[in-house]
Amino acid sequence: MRGKRVLLVGALAVAVAPALRAQVRGSLSVIPTAGYVLSAGGWIDETTLDFGGGDRANYALKPKGGVFVGLIAEYNLSKNLSLAAHASRTLGITQRLSEVWTATSGFFTPDQTFEADMATTNIGGMLVFRPLGRLPSGAPKTVYFEAGGALNIYSVTSGFTDVNNQAAIDSVSYKYTTPAIMGGAGLSFPVGPRASLQLFGRAYYQLKAYESNALTNFNQSIDSINSQFGTNVANLDGKKSILLQFGLGLRVGR
Repeated sequence: MRGKRVLLVGALAVAVAPALRAQVRGSLSVIPTAGYVLSAGGWIDETTLDFGGGDRANYALKPKGGVFVGLIAEYNLSKNLSLAAHASRTLGITQRLSEVWTATSGFFTPDQTFEADMATTNIGGMLVFRPLGRLPSGAPKTVYFEAGGALNIYSVTSGFTDVNNQAAIDSVSYKYTTPAIMGGAGLSFPVGPRASLQLFGRAYYQLKAYESNALTNFNQSIDSINSQFGTNVANLDGKKSILLQFGLGLRVGR
């Protein structure tokens, strides 16, 4: 009887060993992604610029959303944890930066909006937590969470265009780069024996307030006007914002 029990235990060990190895063995997956990215706030909140003598304008700088494509490289450390690197970029002409002048008077032309093409590049690393473990394909079971850091790079074309009359306006660089803390969550849906569709959402809290050569030059011009004419026009202040990313990815095989 004891010999039979030993044989039974041995048979079970042989049967479950491949499944256990599949759960703990390290493997690398490359996941193409696509989706939509947008900012939860403007780079410069609406600010009143009062130059005196009735010349007054409200100014704001607002990035718009855009369509992105990207890749995730994910290395499984265990059935509940993996290490991942990701990179994405918005597609050309899908994202714009708006420079808005409103409620103006005096010298300024009322309600003008200028826009320029821009692109958002996101590069980062993260830990992926799978509380329910993973499927044999390596995909998370149902739900997963992400935490990590990233570098957000915003590239802006060198000229703005008046959206009303399409007149080109030269400008200096509005490019902006900031580190960010990232957190996210996702759902995984099997679509075959070796494939799964992953839907995810991420939020990037940007650690550096908006700054650029354009903002520096603008504030220097304001300081010069204040010095020359004795006015008290406020400088423009960049702000920290939150970048939101919503997308889907396709994982195939291990």
